[in-house]
Amino acid sequence: LEFDNGSAIRSQATTASTGRGSAVSLLMLDELAFVPRRIQDEMWTSVAPTLSNGGSCIISSTPNGDQDLFAKLWRVSELELEADDLAFKNLFVEWHEHPDRDDTFRRSMIAKIGELKFRQEYACEFLSSDSLLFNSIILQSLRAEEPLYEDLGFKFWREFNVNTTYLVGVDI
Repeated sequence: LEFDNGSAIRSQATTASTGRGSAVSLLMLDELAFVPRRIQDEMWTSVAPTLSNGGSCIISSTPNGDQDLFAKLWRVSELELEADDLAFKNLFVEWHEHPDRDDTFRRSMIAKIGELKFRQEYACEFLSSDSLLFNSIILQSLRAEEPLYEDLGFKFWREFNVNTTYLVGVDI
């Protein structure tokens, strides 16, 4: 769509070279987390130069796992790096802010798609899409606790018991 003042709105299919060589003032990426991961990094590489030259970008997406480009950009936005030219300001819209969505809606959707998918699609949680030993919901609820003390690089959360055998496992 072109306007009399010379500006235009262009819609393109998402490919690894989307935006390459273009000069855009505003880039809109919809559902970035659902772009195949093999394309995400190449596409971002092709549009990033435009953004670093004064262009703006809006990304609207639901999470789709916790390791893709959208998840990484969201996490960086949470750090509020004001000095970074490519810094994003995040806006989280909660599912219940929609006037037709209440606890009845929540229960109904959980019954239809399950709690894990509800938390991803409606609560916008970055849950792992990989098969894990522990359920992603349980992992998401875990919180770090400060150790009581540290000795020789080992962290202790309980007092050492001389009558107990301790094993240390290392996954390098």
